[in-house]
Amino acid sequence: MQEDSGNQQMGDKKWEENLRRKLCCPGVGNISCWSLVKDKQGTDHQESIPPLSKQDSTVTTSSKENTQLLASLFSGKIKLGHPQQPSPQLVQQCEKTVTMVEVMHQQVMRLLQGLDTQKATGPDDVSPHLLKRCSQELAVPLT
Repeated sequence: MQEDSGNQQMGDKKWEENLRRKLCCPGVGNISCWSLVKDKQGTDHQESIPPLSKQDSTVTTSSKENTQLLASLFSGKIKLGHPQQPSPQLVQQCEKTVTMVEVMHQQVMRLLQGLDTQKATGPDDVSPHLLKRCSQELAVPLT
């Protein structure tokens, strides 16, 4: 029994020494520093989306359901009022035009994860906190 206590103390001491070493290195104050603080406090962030409420008052039970629910929410926000109506003809203001835009999964992830959660919602009424928290699941349907 006493041996277990000694092992525990030795493990705690090693962990504290490792933490001190990490905090003394250059870069303290960046993301790795805050990761150490969260680790010490035991407040590790959750990677997955919690269950979401559906319109029929049930909740989602899988990441796939969450993804589908969020994809339908976002696709509903960006639909055109009259898709059959032709686009207006605009006078060309420049010589070069963009014919293709390539959207990469990693770019979308980086942009979503970099959102400032302190900002207000946009005209789509979607919280930047939700977009950032759900970035992993949202990146697929947005690319």
